[in-house]
Amino acid sequence: MRSVRDIVKYHSMGLSIRKIHDATGVAKSTVADYIKRFKELGLSIEQIDVLDDDALKLQFFPDVASVVVSRKAMPNFNYIHQELKLRKKTKVDTLSVVGRV
Repeated sequence: MRSVRDIVKYHSMGLSIRKIHDATGVAKSTVADYIKRFKELGLSIEQIDVLDDDALKLQFFPDVASVVVSRKAMPNFNYIHQELKLRKKTKVDTLSVVGRV
């Protein structure tokens, strides 16, 4: 969270993304992302200085549900497994199968 605080502080001083990158060693895309998040939050530098690291982390990176729910129906894997087991037991004449091709 130290880098977030530094980036916000440098941004408030009017430094460009490139100069903030040079000063902090954080990737330019990350610097731009942190600045964008800072602007979206609408917080001031003083408010960020008051927040502890956990609160700042929750502000900048709110928990997002990591489970993606699919609208597609999942196949019945138990049925597929049973069918494959049954077919494994049946004997298929490979010559007749090859002869048909």
